[in-house]
Amino acid sequence: MSTVSLAAPPAYVASYPDFAVGPESALIRMQLRLADAQYNAAVSRTPLDALFADLAATWKADTVCSSSLSDIVLHPAYQRIIGLGPAVIPLIAEALRDEPHFWFDALTALTGADPVTDAHRGSLIDMTADWLAWLAQRGYGA
Repeated sequence: MSTVSLAAPPAYVASYPDFAVGPESALIRMQLRLADAQYNAAVSRTPLDALFADLAATWKADTVCSSSLSDIVLHPAYQRIIGLGPAVIPLIAEALRDEPHFWFDALTALTGADPVTDAHRGSLIDMTADWLAWLAQRGYGA
């Protein structure tokens, strides 16, 4: 359980008159202070690259033994990566450059493109090369 300081009660709580007496009113005032403190606490945000890395690691670990392409690309972590939007394209490009993997469906979903030639379909290395060339032409540094 997190600890929240109640040293400075919010103005609206402090302005409530103490017309009620007893442990119930003190408890309600304390709960209002706690709720206000939790509501106004800073929200910690995971940087996109860290979130991407965590999701990618989960996806790879969970699908390492899968031979089903649909299981690989429909994995919840993979789908969440796609859901992060175009901001992850440079991260996918970097991941693809570091290690060829099945990022192609995610890239197609995010870019609307499919630069893989018919001659390269089925070859992870060649498909990776096609995507990296396409991404580099568009400034993704691949």
